Amino acid sequence: MKISNSASKSAEQIFSEIERRFPGARLCKPWGGMPIIMVDHQGFRFLLRYKKDHLRLDFLPPVRWLATGVLTGFMVCTAVMSIFYRQLTINISGIVPVIAGFLLIRALFKFTRRETFEQFQSEINVLINTRSLNIVQS
Repeated sequence: MKISNSASKSAEQIFSEIERRFPGARLCKPWGGMPIIMVDHQGFRFLLRYKKDHLRLDFLPPVRWLATGVLTGFMVCTAVMSIFYRQLTINISGIVPVIAGFLLIRALFKFTRRETFEQFQSEINVLINTRSLNIVQS
């Protein structure tokens, strides 16, 4: 999902606003890439990948869900291989079950928690596209 950055704020400005609302947020600057803001919120790990004109919203499900998905992928591949060869063929290698399990869990997790995802997206959209008023008290 894309979130527009109509105010053309820098990654640090966006991070400071997000950090006020979500105290556990972290700003990561990968080597040779654009900054990523990570926010843990209601069982999701949201990733906001900074671009100059927009932010790309992505998420990672909990590790427990991902491990379950990978194991399910291995079991499904074992079942398919066993049916194909007409004997028990255990499939414990290869990247296909890992990718299939990862994608299955991401889709399932996003589908079952759609309201949380959309709520977070709208909150971030409001945080990014409103001008912050810095009131100095004397």
